[in-house]
Amino acid sequence: MKKLTLTIILLLVITSGSYSLAGASPTGASFLTLDTDARATGLGGAFAGMHGGISAAHYNPSGIAALHEREFLATHAEWISGMNYEFIGFASPVEISVGNTLKAKGTAGVSLIYLSAGSIERRDVSGEKIDGDYSAYDMALSFSYGQKLNDSMNLGMNFKIIHQSIDGENANGFAIDLGNSWKTSVDGLSFGLALRNLGPGMKFIQASYNLPLSISFEGTYRTYRNYMIGLDISYQPFEGRTGVSLGGEYNINKTFSLRTGYNFNLLRPGSLRNDNGILPATAGLSGGMGLNFPGYRIDYAFVPLGELGITHRVSFSTRF
Repeated sequence: MKKLTLTIILLLVITSGSYSLAGASPTGASFLTLDTDARATGLGGAFAGMHGGISAAHYNPSGIAALHEREFLATHAEWISGMNYEFIGFASPVEISVGNTLKAKGTAGVSLIYLSAGSIERRDVSGEKIDGDYSAYDMALSFSYGQKLNDSMNLGMNFKIIHQSIDGENANGFAIDLGNSWKTSVDGLSFGLALRNLGPGMKFIQASYNLPLSISFEGTYRTYRNYMIGLDISYQPFEGRTGVSLGGEYNINKTFSLRTGYNFNLLRPGSLRNDNGILPATAGLSGGMGLNFPGYRIDYAFVPLGELGITHRVSFSTRF
């Protein structure tokens, strides 16, 4: 029964928005806050300050302005209670011309997030199984653009089309992300600001809810050549809470990287962690590794969630 209860809570996370892993929340479409990339997951979500790649757009859209090649990225995640998370994205440098006076070189991208709960057994209020199954899923299609203003400053924007469905009932909405990032005079140190999921509220059946709006400040410091440290501090105004993510990456050589991170969001009062140990203190911990080859990269990450199990995430990317 405990597992069934947790599954119901998780379905509410991706549909009605009545709950989140942190407890009661007036926001919905929480799938928009999940990591899109195994590298980011391994870093505990402290990825917003990273530059380059279509996955960077999810955290701070200005990050793709540093991409000077075309990139394709695909991610698959075995999430909680049999849920599957998929991400696919493509980005490419572009040149925009308006007449003979305005010309700009930037990076444009498109990506799709899809979170599926698969086939779910129908049960009555007493928990007894009844005939038939139903399905639930969330998806978001994003269009991204990043622009380099000068040698130290980038700007970016995402436009998202959001769709949620459970048992034939649907909700639709849209949102935008805005971001900028800049390099400091200190070698290897950069900062960024991002406003994510800004948009009108959505309505699912009779329940109305806000999108998971967040304002993030992030920093990245690359020490020497092989080490990188990332920090992300995010404030969610509708929930009135602040989350902190901290991660580090060590490049053993040009081929192999190790990562670890900690996301303090999972350890807030009112979370699923309780006296029964559903979420232990290690729930905020994550780890992963990357294999870098000429032209492509494979990344893996895991997050232990106690009785909910261990989530696994694999990403494949190629640049050409």
